[in-house]
Amino acid sequence: MATQFINTDISGPGNRVYLSNDNDLWVGRNGLVGTTTDFFDTVGAILGEGSNHTVHIEGAVAGYNGVELGDNVTLDSNNAVVIASTGVVYGANFGVVMFGINARLDNFGLISGGVYFQGSGPGLSRIDNAGDIISNLRAVFHEGTETLSLNNTGTIRGDVAAFLSTFATTIDLIRNQGGMIGNIVLGGGDDLYDGRGGFVDGIVYGDAGNDTFRPGSGIELFDGG
Repeated sequence: MATQFINTDISGPGNRVYLSNDNDLWVGRNGLVGTTTDFFDTVGAILGEGSNHTVHIEGAVAGYNGVELGDNVTLDSNNAVVIASTGVVYGANFGVVMFGINARLDNFGLISGGVYFQGSGPGLSRIDNAGDIISNLRAVFHEGTETLSLNNTGTIRGDVAAFLSTFATTIDLIRNQGGMIGNIVLGGGDDLYDGRGGFVDGIVYGDAGNDTFRPGSGIELFDGG
């Protein structure tokens, strides 16, 4: 296992950093990893294929996707992104993209463009947000059959949805002690929304399944599906 350290500006065309299996990356406070190519084939300023990556960001990352880890939703696992309070990740598509199971995102900084998680299997992926996740579409977009746990003590804002889950059997577990601005659309499994200590500015949609709602102290709207 090897770790790359970047603490300077390496902006340019195409993928700026490529990580093979089991390799990690640390972007320091003076680091800027930016791709100047903005089209679909540029999948990430930072691209990590396979499993077992940890990307730690204290500086800035920008691209079509800011960080993309994993390339197989079933076989890849144990990828992690940690964004410090000084870190900024921007994506014209998504700020952070995670393919595979047992993935983890710890955000204390700013993610612009939202995050996308897709895993298929019996794992549990996690998002812990104490910073800001913003998007003009879906701030957190969850696809695949794997369970996703979201613990929010910061701010999550999506103009279309703060949280969107689309699969019929997916289980979503949301604990919101911060602010979620935009609708929350849970998957079709037995989901949880626990908003005690936080607030949501939007409607919480339960869809199918045996869902559990624990609202916050404000006036909140729920649709059990």
